[in-house]
This record gives sequence, C-alpha cells and structure tokens, in this order.
Amino acid sequence: MVASTERGSPSGVGATIVIDVDTFEVVDKFIYLGTLVTCDNEVSHEIKRRIADANRAFYGLRKQLTSRRLQIHTKLAIYKTLILPVALYGHAAWTLIEADRRALGVFERRVLRFIIGGKLEHGRRPMNHEVYQTYKSADIVNTAGYSGLGM
Repeated sequence: MVASTERGSPSGVGATIVIDVDTFEVVDKFIYLGTLVTCDNEVSHEIKRRIADANRAFYGLRKQLTSRRLQIHTKLAIYKTLILPVALYGHAAWTLIEADRRALGVFERRVLRFIIGGKLEHGRRPMNHEVYQTYKSADIVNTAGYSGLGM
C-alpha cells in the first residue's frame, strides 16, 4: 500500500489523498449513514439539518395534522412516530449547547401548538406549560440531552 498526499488550500480542503490507485478528495463535511460529519466535529450543523428535515416531514403531514377527523392524541402519536424520530436521529452522540437546546425547543413547541390548536379561550395562544400538559411526554430537549453524551 502506497499513500501520498497533494496539497490544496492551507486548511487541507481540496487536497487529495492517493492510496494505491484510488484517489480521495479532502472535504469540509459529508453525510455518513444519514449524519452530517464536519471537519471540526461541530454538532450544531447536524442539529440544524435534523430540524430542517423534521420540518420537512412536519409540512408533509400538514394535511393529516389539520384534519378534523383525527383526535389530538392521534395527531400526537403521528408526531411521536413520524416527526420526532427524524429530528432526533443520531442524538445519542450529540453534545448540546444552549443554542441547540433552544432551537430544538422552539421547533417542538411550534409543531405542538399547530397540533393542539393555535387559540384557547379569549383568543390567546397556549402557554408552554399548557402545551406540555397536553403532550404528556418528555420534551425534545430532555430526550436529546439526557440520553446522549451532553447531559
């Protein structure tokens, strides 16, 4: 096995690595098994990508989540089984910073408010604790933080 490298930019991006007859390019980031891997091992990029993917799943299910034929507990089951796993894929390896916790919480509350309904009596929005009383499960931040490395 013969290995050599050719220099690109000072950061190493754009360089190539040659092993025997195979040539590999050095990159900033790539997706491996559905998880974003970056050269600086920054988890925040992966969390933002997971939220965007979960948001896509949420908007794909919007018709079902607005249906008057489904009860709230059925809509919450749809959220738990089809949207939440998309947002939390790979969370066991995450180390959350406060901005990541906030972004995950904002996403979850927005989806739950949409499912529960936007207005309560007197035309006001449900408060966070009222949303979680209806949800009756651990919030996304606690699920991601306590079962992962970033406790």
